Amino acid sequence: MSSKTIRAGASVILFFLLISGAAAGFFDETAGPAAPSAAVERGPGEYPGGQADIIELSAVIETPEPTPEPVVLTLVAGGPAHAAYLFPGTEPRSVEPDAHLSRAGLAEMLYRLLETPVPEAPAPAPADVPEDAPYFDALALLCACGVLDCADGGLARPEEPLTWEEFSAALAYFYPDAEAYLTPHSVSETLRMPWTDFGSAGDRLLPDPDGPGSGVAVTRAEAVATLNRALGRSADRETIDGTILFSPFTDLPRDHWAYYDVLEALLAHECGTGDTGTRWASFDDTAVLLPEGFYFELPELFYVGADGRLVRDTEIGGFAFGPDGRYTSGDGEIDEYVRAAMATFALPDMTREELLRAAYLYTRDSFTYLRRHYYRLGDTGWTQLEGKAMFETGKGNCYCYTSVFYYLSRQLGYDATAISGTVGRDRSPHGWVEIEFDGITYIFDTELEMAYRKKGVTKYDFYMMSYASVPWAYVK
Repeated sequence: MSSKTIRAGASVILFFLLISGAAAGFFDETAGPAAPSAAVERGPGEYPGGQADIIELSAVIETPEPTPEPVVLTLVAGGPAHAAYLFPGTEPRSVEPDAHLSRAGLAEMLYRLLETPVPEAPAPAPADVPEDAPYFDALALLCACGVLDCADGGLARPEEPLTWEEFSAALAYFYPDAEAYLTPHSVSETLRMPWTDFGSAGDRLLPDPDGPGSGVAVTRAEAVATLNRALGRSADRETIDGTILFSPFTDLPRDHWAYYDVLEALLAHECGTGDTGTRWASFDDTAVLLPEGFYFELPELFYVGADGRLVRDTEIGGFAFGPDGRYTSGDGEIDEYVRAAMATFALPDMTREELLRAAYLYTRDSFTYLRRHYYRLGDTGWTQLEGKAMFETGKGNCYCYTSVFYYLSRQLGYDATAISGTVGRDRSPHGWVEIEFDGITYIFDTELEMAYRKKGVTKYDFYMMSYASVPWAYVK
């Protein structure tokens, strides 16, 4: 409230008629004529001299404050610029698509999607929102505006999992024509959500038949898939597949049902002029930059350079990478044989070391011995010929076995070397693979182990033997 001081003057004049002995009856309609009184001498400023005394009067007048305009939040919709609104996971190379989204997490997502300029919260933040929390501004604003219900004891409950009831209520703020509860099979056309495409999101999202759900929590993937459709956004699959050749995240395989939705929400991008949002003219790849090194996604090998991006059309440490960023042996036919072979033994959950062992066992057990060419001590350049012969016919000698394991191990990112040397007291011509680990060179001899097992001798294990531990001499 406010107060004002008014000075009595032209507009407000209070006359105090100081008539001797009659002031009390001046406004009394019942009083009779005043009794005659003796004349009274008055000074120059006293009544009745033809003027009244002017009195200053201070009065407090209560006036209401102007009613503030309500803060109305609007999500950005349309336009070529699509903001990133999903944040990475807590662990390196994670985005946690199947983790439950918290109430604070939704607040952060929606906050990044608001039309600018983003207003300040019209009310103090709930008591359970720490001032140093990254979601402080977002949660304070969305609670104050009623996007998230924070009426339960005045608390925001930032870390609690977001339920579908709460999520649909938040969307109803921005899309009041949408249905009150979102389900995979019953969604307003306003949101344009083909929930039946959600694959593994499945029936568990169905609400309780007697009410609007049963407190089911929303996952991060489900949230971005919903929001993308609400905003009319869809990922440019062609651009993603052509530039992001393997998933940058260990918890988001390329066949995850929300893979493209997650990248649409994670990567800020500009859409092509006049495009509806499906084609990206450019995008910010900061969120998918990776540490330098080899990366493997069945059955392909990649290398990320110092700038965090895939190398292309270059050679790194003896490994050649083509224009598409994939490792190549230099022979497309062998590359296809290697990919086909790996499909028979490689499992997605195997470690790189387990894959090397599986490649060794595959080579040892999948072919038949057949006498072929022999090479002199120190000869090189024979792996291409012998490898193709083995892949094509399924038969070959030690050099063929060596070539197959050589190509498989290099496809896994191991700096393998094919050796032509001699073995045993008789110094018989022989081929094997070498790989160095922690400064120690190890022998991998698939053909010799196969030969002994054919004879029923299983005591020899020629997988990863050091030259100091072999049962007989290997000479190179």
